[in-house]
Amino acid sequence: MLARPLAVSLVLVCLIAACGTERNVLPDPNAELESVSLRTVNFPRAGMSLRAPKEFRITRRPAPAVFRFTLPSGAVVSGLAYRRKEPLPRTPAELGQARKRLVAATKKRDPRFELDSSRVMRAGGAPGVEVLGTQTLSGGRLQTRSVHLFRAQTEYVLELIAPRRDFGPADSLVFSPMLRSLELTGARAP
Repeated sequence: MLARPLAVSLVLVCLIAACGTERNVLPDPNAELESVSLRTVNFPRAGMSLRAPKEFRITRRPAPAVFRFTLPSGAVVSGLAYRRKEPLPRTPAELGQARKRLVAATKKRDPRFELDSSRVMRAGGAPGVEVLGTQTLSGGRLQTRSVHLFRAQTEYVLELIAPRRDFGPADSLVFSPMLRSLELTGARAP
């Protein structure tokens, strides 16, 4: 019974905090992910295009970030593009080493990180590494799927972060289709 007044209070606080800033349309918190429809979004400075939910506001972010959006469940999807000077992994052996380094770096940042899986993969026509697990972020335990793709001199990172109960629907209905639609040129502006 107390949860509804608390939820209304939180929405009001968010609306009041947004006064005077750019106009935002809040997603319907009761919307079902099954009704998500996608649109093509281009990020030419990052050399990236993909299909993302048209119902939600996609925030373009300053480099190296590219975009971010939040689903009604609270799941967050983000993309980054890093221009690299060092050689990026290309061969199966180099990608295998990159996979081990990414898992180790994640465990170093969060000693409580629980690895579910990691693999070498391809998306957007580029080789890459995927890490799936549970991390402690902002004091909470959240499921994460982080995909690192290497094209030309750019490392692209696409990430889904969600509470465990919301992760599966967000992954299957939004993140995975987004990865399948991904196009990368590697033409990240310096």
